[in-house]
Amino acid sequence: MITGAQRSGSDPWPDGPGNIAAAVRVASYIQSRGKGVMVVFSNSIHQGKEIHKAHTWSLDPFDSRDKGRLGYVYPDKVVYYRNSQRNPLKLNEYIDYPVEIVMFYSGADAKMIEFLVSRKVRGIVIEAVGPGNVNDEFYNEIVKARAAGIEVVITTHCYGGRVMPLYAYAGGGVSLKKAGAVFAGSLPSSKARLLLKFALNLNISHEDMQKFFDEHCN
Repeated sequence: MITGAQRSGSDPWPDGPGNIAAAVRVASYIQSRGKGVMVVFSNSIHQGKEIHKAHTWSLDPFDSRDKGRLGYVYPDKVVYYRNSQRNPLKLNEYIDYPVEIVMFYSGADAKMIEFLVSRKVRGIVIEAVGPGNVNDEFYNEIVKARAAGIEVVITTHCYGGRVMPLYAYAGGGVSLKKAGAVFAGSLPSSKARLLLKFALNLNISHEDMQKFFDEHCN
């Protein structure tokens, strides 16, 4: 169970105490068993895998994108609106493999990908546009990264929706899939980076990498 505060404890109207009280109620609620990591903030309950900070200052700054909040803390009881979706990962040990994020945007060149390939990172997460598209310059460097044995994962900077191979031009999702890139569903780049680190620690082969991401990016 995770909670926090937007305002400091010295603020005339701090939100921390109320968030802690709500989190304790959720943690002690019998129906919370087995739901995994949850975040309780401003009485909203979010699943850890889905939560996203959507506002810098609001007292209710988080949401869960397309799926919506997991539940809510009411004065009389805790209410869950849907079942949590858990697929736990178990590691015997953890190695912090170098995996970096590169954002694609209009006018972006691919020098960062070229640099990361030269540094022999283990993985690169590309934050693409739309359902998972980049330009031909990015595409060419992604092909080189894959040739060097580097795992490349595609995400999107769109707030909602998922990535998928739709367009076949050089840099479109179809061409990226053919080049060996992995699509991260609706996971944002920061979480896709962590999932790729777990995959590398679990020695998931490249042939099984897309299946692994599909299992954990629903």
